[in-house]
Amino acid sequence: MSVTPAPIWTPGTPDERRRTGVAALVAQVMSRPEGHRYAAAYGVLAGLVSSSVTEMSTTWAREFADEVNRTMIDQPFNRKVVAS
Repeated sequence: MSVTPAPIWTPGTPDERRRTGVAALVAQVMSRPEGHRYAAAYGVLAGLVSSSVTEMSTTWAREFADEVNRTMIDQPFNRKVVAS
């Protein structure tokens, strides 16, 4: 019995690569503990903005900032206080 693995989708166009890359960066930021998310987002954004690749410093940075903002609004911090 042989198992054929499912085909792996690879982004083909620059837009697909950018969307996939930005989504991965946002997922990385959101995987951090709540108290460290803004610092992680700032570090990633600083790296994108300071890139010598024009598309990274403009398009990727802008899309990353928009997506992180949207994601953080959709998933706010857990501010529940445990009563003792």
